[in-house]
Amino acid sequence: MDKYKIRYDFNVEHKEEGFTKDEAGEKGLADAIIICSVLYPEDGSLSHLWSSTNGKENLSSKELFKAFATLANMLSERKDIDDWQRYICKEAFEKVCEVINRTRD
Repeated sequence: MDKYKIRYDFNVEHKEEGFTKDEAGEKGLADAIIICSVLYPEDGSLSHLWSSTNGKENLSSKELFKAFATLANMLSERKDIDDWQRYICKEAFEKVCEVINRTRD
């Protein structure tokens, strides 16, 4: 029987006109969210389930790509990962910026 360390229930409320900070109470506020559920199977592999929403629909691939680039940049500055991992993240982020800048010109 599989056992998991975390059980979660995630409730997203959407209001077209938006929520004010006063209406937030103890809840977080965002325009969109991305959630990654991570499983560690006994065979040592890693399994991810990604979900995203802006309250009405899944985020577009373009929105997810922006999040990927931001995550790569954040990881490139982390000290708790190996040098080669930081290098890959830095290279990925710099390549994204290079292509974006080249297409703007």
